[in-house]
Amino acid sequence: MISKNKKIIPKGAGIIIMRRFGDQNKLLGLIGPNYLQKKHNGKFDVPKGCLDPGESFFNCAQRECFEEVDYTKDDYSILLGPWQSNNLRIWLAKTDKDPHLKINQKIGTPEHLGYEWVTPENLLENCYEYLKPCVSWASDMAKLYV
Repeated sequence: MISKNKKIIPKGAGIIIMRRFGDQNKLLGLIGPNYLQKKHNGKFDVPKGCLDPGESFFNCAQRECFEEVDYTKDDYSILLGPWQSNNLRIWLAKTDKDPHLKINQKIGTPEHLGYEWVTPENLLENCYEYLKPCVSWASDMAKLYV
């Protein structure tokens, strides 16, 4: 029997990226492939993925950010985190650089169709359903950086 109070151990990590445009903070929304948009009831994903064996959550988040959008740790500054929701541990970071969608060597194409810098409200409204708690946190925190 599984206890209702059992602690959930996350299986993945990622970084929600923020960038300043004029007087407004925007968040990076990765446009998911059509089948994932339908499956997860949303348009946008964020740089994140599953832990590799022996990998720390933070190293996983950094690796996924590099693999998906070509950001090295020198391309962004961590502002806050980690924050955890169910199976995902997330950090909020800022950058002044556009992403570059890298080719995933396993599938031969980028994992995402494109990207958009969107308002925190837009990302929250249009992200994959399971990301909403993480994006809600990041959206609230982004308001602190005006």
